[in-house]
Amino acid sequence: MTSSGRAPFNFLAGLTILSLIVLLSCAEVQLPPGGEPDKRAPRVDSTLPANGSTAVPSGNTIEIYFSERVQSSTGKQIYISPRPAADPKIKWHSDRLSITLAEPFAPNQTTVVSLGSGVTDLRNNRLDSSMTIAFSTGPTLDSGRVAGQILSGNAPQAGMLVGLWQEDRLTDSIPLDSLYPDYLTVTDAKGYFTFKFLPDLQNRLIAFIDKNKDERFGSKREAFAIPDRPIAVGGDILIDSLVMAVTTSDSSAIGIVSVSFNLSGMARIRLSDIYSIEYLRTHLSDAILTSLADSLQIYPASAMLESEDMLSSTVTLAYGRIPAGAYSLVLPLRADSSLVYDSLNVRDLPDTEPPTIIQHLPSDRAIFATDVSISLTFSEPLDTSKFGPETIQLVHSDSVLVATRNQWRDQLHLEIIPDTMLDGHTYTLRLSEFELVDLAGNPFGDSLTEFVIKTLNTDSLGLVSGTVAIRLREKITDPAVLVFREITNKYSDTVAVKGKEFSLNVPAGKYLLSGFIDSNRDGTRNSGSLHPFSLAETSAIHRDTISVRARFETTGIEMIFK
Repeated sequence: MTSSGRAPFNFLAGLTILSLIVLLSCAEVQLPPGGEPDKRAPRVDSTLPANGSTAVPSGNTIEIYFSERVQSSTGKQIYISPRPAADPKIKWHSDRLSITLAEPFAPNQTTVVSLGSGVTDLRNNRLDSSMTIAFSTGPTLDSGRVAGQILSGNAPQAGMLVGLWQEDRLTDSIPLDSLYPDYLTVTDAKGYFTFKFLPDLQNRLIAFIDKNKDERFGSKREAFAIPDRPIAVGGDILIDSLVMAVTTSDSSAIGIVSVSFNLSGMARIRLSDIYSIEYLRTHLSDAILTSLADSLQIYPASAMLESEDMLSSTVTLAYGRIPAGAYSLVLPLRADSSLVYDSLNVRDLPDTEPPTIIQHLPSDRAIFATDVSISLTFSEPLDTSKFGPETIQLVHSDSVLVATRNQWRDQLHLEIIPDTMLDGHTYTLRLSEFELVDLAGNPFGDSLTEFVIKTLNTDSLGLVSGTVAIRLREKITDPAVLVFREITNKYSDTVAVKGKEFSLNVPAGKYLLSGFIDSNRDGTRNSGSLHPFSLAETSAIHRDTISVRARFETTGIEMIFK
């Protein structure tokens, strides 16, 4: 104790207390951890200029205020339409987004800001959906609207850019990929897109997968989708419920990346993009290998492995054993277009690889007995002289053999045709592996392979019936094609409708219904073309799931094309 009665001052203790005070005063006040996790999506609270406002004074800054702190996930999430001449400056400030344009707002024009659903809060909760904000420097807002959904097969195509180009900007001398779209948006998780606040103009709409992230459509590199009608905003054709299908670039942009020739005499061709192989399938003899040492040595393809796919980026052709050496390959794409590959080397080595079964049909789903088509696809040609009476057998569940005959569609595809099959029964396709031998003598195996085939019982079927309504005046007399697909993908059926009514029997289950107007009457949907530009055939999706009960009729289905 000092003479004053106070304890001596401890400098280190005082410094520690002072540091704690500073830290506590600087710490961010937060709720204690624990409790329910934050799953609420952020929302837009307000904007400057205000959303929907008119007579906005000249300026170049747009502010968007959110309900909480936000951030942008990967990929671009902000689109300004009409597209400004220079990219705007975009800054994220806690719960505020600031957009600064290089030029002032254009006079008497509606400006649209689209926010992608990739805007998230700090817990990665996304905006509920893409959002559109609009204001005008003129006395009114433009009111045009274009909306739709994009599908890739049966699945929604998320994250696809959708562009609108004013038709008066498009000429034969200006390629489309040199122009940015005037209006641009992106599809959401369910493939939907919407343009709002559009001026009354004639536009061209193309959706595309922006591989190189430059916001321009590269027709030679990027998959795309084309609508079925002109995009005339302010016209008398409905354009707010488009259904578009993803397709691929024109074959003029396709190239051969590589060709490999295996010891079984199969050439595997890898292409730079996917394209329709339908023409090649019917013109196989034009797919020619020519010896570079002797141009008189010419070998046409005898079969193609890909028999079902309409679109493919690989093609596998059968040529059989040919002399070793260097060859050129000519691959036909269309009647007026072929690809050439000049550096294929064929080696003279023994084939020791056994054949395999690439595909067997029918697969594991039950089908009608009258619709049964049994087929096998092999990886290479087989030596059919090794086939005996027990090589391939069709056996009923009670062990009774069903008489069949074999029919080769080509060297790779074998069809097994039964004399009779009954509804509601189970069959087994039995293969003797040691008698399935390739041309080099390699057997498939040394035991048995079996595939089960089930036929539908008519008592398990239900009848679905309804009407087709075509509300496009120019297509009202065209036939429609409807596709019923069971949601577990175990069954699908297609029906062509030439009038206004349809009915068909399908197995009990829950179904999705889609279809298209078959304007060119070829049974397949035309997805449109870029060169020359042509529109797609109209398609539609029935929005409700259709439940089918065995031995009951499901009526009143209305399939609307509009």
